[in-house]
Order: sequence, then C-alpha cells, then structure tokens
Amino acid sequence: MKLKDNKLIKIITYCFFPIFIVLITEFNHMQNFSKLLDFVKYKFPVFLYSVLLISVLFFTILFFTKKSHIAVGILSITLYILSTVEYFKYTTSGTHLTLSDLVMTQNIGDVGKFAKLNFTWPLIICLILIIGYIILCKQYTFNLPYTFKRRFATSSVCIFILLLGILLPKPSTNIYAAFNLDNETSTNIFAINESFDSNGLIGFLSQTTSKEFTSKVRKPENYSEDLVNSTLSETNMTSDNYKKPNVIFIMSESFGDFRTFESSFDLSYYYESFDQIAKESFVGNCIVPTFGGYTPRTEFELLFGLPVHSLNTPSIPHNLLTDSNLSNSVPSYFKSLGYTTTYIHPFSGSFYSRNSIYGGYGFDNLFFEEDMENESTRFKRYIDDYSVFEKIKKQLKQDNSPSYIFTTTMQNHQPYYYDEETADITTNTNELEYYLEGVKKSSDDLKQFLEWLNDFDEDVILVFVGDHFPFFTPTSDIYSHFGINSSTTENLYNQKYILYNNYNKDFSYLNNQTISTFYLPYVVIDSLGTPLDNFSSTMINHMETTPIYSPNIQNINDRDTILDVLTYDRVEGENYSKR
Repeated sequence: MKLKDNKLIKIITYCFFPIFIVLITEFNHMQNFSKLLDFVKYKFPVFLYSVLLISVLFFTILFFTKKSHIAVGILSITLYILSTVEYFKYTTSGTHLTLSDLVMTQNIGDVGKFAKLNFTWPLIICLILIIGYIILCKQYTFNLPYTFKRRFATSSVCIFILLLGILLPKPSTNIYAAFNLDNETSTNIFAINESFDSNGLIGFLSQTTSKEFTSKVRKPENYSEDLVNSTLSETNMTSDNYKKPNVIFIMSESFGDFRTFESSFDLSYYYESFDQIAKESFVGNCIVPTFGGYTPRTEFELLFGLPVHSLNTPSIPHNLLTDSNLSNSVPSYFKSLGYTTTYIHPFSGSFYSRNSIYGGYGFDNLFFEEDMENESTRFKRYIDDYSVFEKIKKQLKQDNSPSYIFTTTMQNHQPYYYDEETADITTNTNELEYYLEGVKKSSDDLKQFLEWLNDFDEDVILVFVGDHFPFFTPTSDIYSHFGINSSTTENLYNQKYILYNNYNKDFSYLNNQTISTFYLPYVVIDSLGTPLDNFSSTMINHMETTPIYSPNIQNINDRDTILDVLTYDRVEGENYSKR
C-alpha cells in the first residue's frame, strides 16, 4: 500500500509541476495574487499554452539529464531568475524583459546599475516555494531507464519540435492564434506592454522570440549587383576646394523636449539654455527609430546613415553586420578624408559589446567609462555631460588632423528616482522632476561647451540630438499627464536636433523639413561639399523625395525598395554599393 501511495504522490508531484511553476513564475513578477487569478481566469488559453510549453521544456531537459529532480531544479531556477529580472526591469524602467535583453551585455553588473534591487516578500516566498518543491521532487525522484544515446535523440527531437513551433512564421502564428496570444508586431512600448499583460511572461517571451526570428531581414528579391546599381544615383558634383572642419555628433541619452506635448506644466525653466542655443543655431526635427530604450537603434542610424526600419527594427542592429561590412560607416568615410576619428561613451565598454565591435567602424580611438573614471565628475548615478564635453575639448586640441568625434552620453539614463535618503520617492512628479533636472544640466553644459567652441581657433560643425524620449516606471503614469497612450505615440519619435557651427554656415536651406535620423550624417556631408560616391549621392537625393522612413510614423507595411535594398547590401549583403 505504501509503495502505491509513493507512486501516486510521485505522479501527482511531477504532473502538477508545470502548473505550479507557471503560477509561481507569473506571480513572482506580478506580485499580486488577484492579478494572477484574473490572468488564469480571463486568459486561460494563454495560461494553458504556458503550461504546455513548460511541459515540453521539462521533458526536453529530463531526457537530457536523466534525473527528474535535476530537470525540475534547472527549469524552476531558470524561470525564477527570468521572472525576477522581469520584475526589477519593469518596476525600474516600465519596459518588459525580452530574450534579446540577455545578450546586450557581457557583464551583468552593468544591468544592475539600472535597477533598484529591492527584494520583496513575494520574491522571497516564491523562492522558498521553489526550493521546497525541488526538495519534494528529490524525495520522489526517478531516473529514466534509457541509454544516453536514446535520451539525447529524444531530447533533440523535443528541441526540434519546440523550435519548429516557435521560430517558423506559419506554425508559430497558427499556434498563437489557437491559444489567443497577442501576436501583433509593434515597436511601440505602450502597445508592447499591453501585449505583455495579455500574454503573461512566458507567453510574451515565447512570442517576442518568435518575432525576433520571423522578422529577420530577408534577401531582396533578385538581389544582385545589377539590382543595387539600379538603385544608385549619379554622383553629385562637388568642389575640390571643400572645407574640412572638425565634425562632432552628440547623441544625448534620453534628451527630449516635453514642451512639444500638451500639458498644464510650465517647463520653460528646464529648457532656458536649450532655447538660447536654438536662437544661435539651426534647429530641425527628426524622426528617431526608438522610444524609451534601445539606444543602439538611433546610434546605428547616425553611425551608418541607414534606416533600422529596413532591418525590421531589431533591438541591436549592429549585431546583424557582417565582418566585411563593419567599415560601411560614417566614421570610416571621414577617416578616408584624413580625419582622426573618436568614439566616446561614458559607460561600460562591454554594454552592447561596443568595445569589441566599434573598433571595426573606423574609429581610431574608443573611450569608455573605464577610460574616463579618473578625470570625470558625476551627475547623480552616471558620468555627466560636462565630463564628456571636457573629453571632446581635449581630443580637439590633441588631434593633429581634423577631428570626427561621436559621443553617446549617459547622464540622463534611467532610472529616474532619488536615493531614499535624499528625497520622497512616493510622489508621481518626482520622476519627471528628476529627469528634467538632468535635461537642464545637459542644456547648461552644452551651452557652455558651445561658447568655448565659439572661441576655438578651428572650424567646427556639431550635431546634437536626443536618442529617444525616456520611459518612466509604471506607477508614475507620467505620459498620461501629457495625453499620451498606446494610440497617440507618434510625437514620441519626433526629436529636435541642433546644427551648430562656428564659421557662419547657413542651414536655412533645410527649410524646417522633418527628416529621419539616418539622414543627419548626409546633411553634414552635403554641407561640407566633400567628395561623394554614388551611395552618398543617392541618400542625399533620396532625402528630398522620401524624408521620412519609419514604421512609427507610417504604416509598418509601407516599404521603400531603394532604402531596403541598399541597407541589406551594406549590412548583410555583398556590399555592391561600395564598389
């Protein structure tokens, strides 16, 4: 009788495990029992999908490890870690975890700098329950009586079926439809957050992973050298007597002008210096490819002069570059003209693998946080913009040839909350105030830097643009005060940019036309009159006819053949446009 009881307990323990771990995983990040019950009740097909997916994963691991309690332990701890990371990411930034987030850094400590690590009772209780369940499974463990060869083959079949169902477009679409998962494609954070609420963590990770793979860039139809050449314009005429001023691009972390949105707030105090700069420079509008995060999208457009929309807006576009195409960059262009090229980013070089990839872009110098620590000051958490501008000054004075300097600042990166000992963090407006204090300091320091450039004895042209508007924690609900929700996000991709120079170059011919960010390098190149190839000429000419190419402003299915073909060619293709 006891043997039968043990067998029954064993069956119940392992059959219930997928349900148990799905409930724990979802509760761990929700931190709310009522929300969990509503999810199971109103999203039961999604819950069932999560249970079935976890069941397949469990058997996959079981056939590989042989021991049942080890399979339970591996899957349980993995899901607990993912749901804990999701909890911290969402409460800190207002955005949800995707598997692509896990490859953005080689150093987990970098990510920890963005999060407020506050271990709550639900996190602790869930961990205790998981440990308890693993111990229970150890008590009633069993070993699969198969050879390793047979187990490995079975595990491989499970993995193959799993990948087939998730990664192929048609099967994944049909499966998600059958279980009522939200499978819409969007780069809108508000819409993505709504999708997460509908799908839960496990369903969301599955669905976003499917999208990552099914939206891979495909080779254009009839891709060939002839096709690429047919998209290229004739080379624009330029003078041999062109200027070679120092060229500076400042991509300012999360800098945005909140006065462009309707609200009852008077924010003029924070933008006083910015407005003074605008009176003495050209101010235009550009459409950036991201909102609330994923800085590499905007950075890629400025460094390569190519639209990430043509790459289906991946989280980290530079990961798609082939080794032979790394040099198809704006820095390489200026280097070919005799410029000394420098990249400055006052954060960890390992973040987004910049220190191992960006050297291939044609930069002579790379400076990261580890290179600037001893000569920098901080504003709240991060190295401030003042230190970045001082680094630029030093480089300008040090270079023996004209300088091309690209900097990605860090000062105004999230999170936007004070330390508990210095401020009351319960007020909703504090996050906005915290952010705007950084914007004011950036503007003040930029104004001071431009005043220094006015007296600098070399010609300089400078572009200043924010990479994206910030996103705030979900509890603050700041954007609702500006009338913004998932259906009114278009203005969040519209950024002001500043074109400054100290040699009286007139940019009024740009006529306040809104352009996509990837055109900004060509605005500078065209103004200098430097030698152009067919590709640069094509992009300059195309800006006149197609100034905006963005799924956030236009229909996501509206495609531009010329931009798509050229972007594929210079990122993953044969580089015909450079020959």
